Amino acid sequence: METSSETAAMAPAAAVIAVGPKGLGGWLILPIIHLIGSIGLTSYNLFGVVENWDSIVALLTGQVDPSYRWFVWPLRISLVSGVAIVAFALYLLVLLFQKKRELPRLMIWFYLLLLSATLIDSGIILQNPQQWTMADVSEARRALGQTVFIAVIWIPYFLRSKRVRATFVN
Repeated sequence: METSSETAAMAPAAAVIAVGPKGLGGWLILPIIHLIGSIGLTSYNLFGVVENWDSIVALLTGQVDPSYRWFVWPLRISLVSGVAIVAFALYLLVLLFQKKRELPRLMIWFYLLLLSATLIDSGIILQNPQQWTMADVSEARRALGQTVFIAVIWIPYFLRSKRVRATFVN
């Protein structure tokens, strides 16, 4: 049975946990918007593959000029990572709205996956810029810079935020 001194000693700790930001508000809104945007934009890009399906199949089956064979593995990795990003972001949104404890750790993995996928996609273009339009090269640089910026901001946020610690407890 608890004594009154034990109850009094436990009360301040409980009060400290309850103090501070909690819930799906504040800066946490931006990662929610980013997840939804990632799903939309990546899906849009994957549907763009359907428009060039014959060329993609020819490339993946080796029915193209041998000078493009170096592109097969990066393309496969890009397609698989695109599907993985959409599926992972959907899963994260479910966990986010359920306020699951594992969400912060998985969000960090998501940002690392985005960074890896962008490095591969941008690396393909930036490694051989003469084979691409200037718009493609410019877009690759922009996407890489943007993804690095996002990872640098949100990984520490999910590691250190009081709101994140107070919200994802289920």
